[in-house]
Amino acid sequence: MFYLLSVDVGRISDQTVCCVWRVNIKQDRYHASLVNIVVLGREAKTKMFRQQAIDLKHMIRDYQPKEVVIDINGLGVGLGDEMIQQQIDENGEILPAYGFSNDPTYKKV
Repeated sequence: MFYLLSVDVGRISDQTVCCVWRVNIKQDRYHASLVNIVVLGREAKTKMFRQQAIDLKHMIRDYQPKEVVIDINGLGVGLGDEMIQQQIDENGEILPAYGFSNDPTYKKV
């Protein structure tokens, strides 16, 4: 069993949504179940991509997913830029920078 996170990025009038998937392996077959949906950036002060990245990194810490899929096309590139940087949250916890495995532009950074 492992977890996957999928993120659809929103801004201004749209919201960023992170879906948490639990994947069970039975007899060489993968069965995915949606176990949680988390809306990031619900309030004006949390809509900034820096805060959304912090919130997403907390989810990564908590779920320890095998993969995180983020739609970084168009608007999502702002969240992608924050994900490749280290942040310090409001409690002083250092949140690591994450890289991308399938985007040649981010592989160079």
